[in-house]
Amino acid sequence: MAHNLLTTYNEELKKIETIQEELRTVNQQIASMELEAKRSQREYEEWCAENQRLKSEKLNAQLTLNQEVLILEIHNEEKARVLLRRSEEIERAKKIEEVILNQREQLCDQIQLSIQHPGPSNVSNLFLEDWSTSESEHPTRRNN
Repeated sequence: MAHNLLTTYNEELKKIETIQEELRTVNQQIASMELEAKRSQREYEEWCAENQRLKSEKLNAQLTLNQEVLILEIHNEEKARVLLRRSEEIERAKKIEEVILNQREQLCDQIQLSIQHPGPSNVSNLFLEDWSTSESEHPTRRNN
């Protein structure tokens, strides 16, 4: 009976040792998995930090680009206003030039008439008409 107990004890002891060995293997696997999980967590955190950095860089680049576009639009508006003012000035100058050219043509025509047909009714009459208009508008000039 003691022999049977000893044999049973040895068999149970071997079972315990086998279970302990399996337990050590499982614990090593758990430790390995925990290390892998920590490494994966660290990589994930690094990835998140890198992702956040890239998002921030993208946002800063977009803001810079928007500012540059706004500056260019402002410059273009200013240039457009300057060009508009210049074109208005050119248009006014053309009108003034046209009036001057018309007056020159009229004066040349009158001078030519005066040369071809001398007499009191030509160019000198223009000045007299201007003077008489001025006198009628200002009666004090008639007395002078």
